[in-house]
Amino acid sequence: MIGRTVKAVSPLLKHREQTPEETSILEVARNVALQLDIPNLTLNSVLFLEYTSAGRSVQPVPSDQPLLGPGHSLLLAKCMMGMLTTDEWKPLIASALIFSRKLKPSLRRKALSNVALPVILVGVAEVVALQFFPNQAYRGSLLAIGFTIPSLVLLFAE
Repeated sequence: MIGRTVKAVSPLLKHREQTPEETSILEVARNVALQLDIPNLTLNSVLFLEYTSAGRSVQPVPSDQPLLGPGHSLLLAKCMMGMLTTDEWKPLIASALIFSRKLKPSLRRKALSNVALPVILVGVAEVVALQFFPNQAYRGSLLAIGFTIPSLVLLFAE
């Protein structure tokens, strides 16, 4: 959940003046992004919200996990407004940025390789089975099942 990108924020919240607290948190977030060598991150606003839309569901904004929202916004839990100093926000923002901008892309690549490789192997096994056993099409299906089970084990093993 940490660092997840949410899909929708009310348009009314995007076009309002930032409070001094929000402005200082925004400045800290920009500095943290530079320190972490994330130059392409553009943050334009900080929003304190109780709930946010993540896909089709509405979920509470976690108090300990800043979220990167649409429109280059940083979403923070409304219950945390005024509770932390600007410096106390720094580690929370840093962990969200590290996860969403540095770790999440490598996790996606790993998941893709764990899913794509078994699927390709099953497809190759089907073609090979149909080449060697053209009159027995069911053998390819049995072979696919034989490859699918180890593929699922590989997918969920890590």
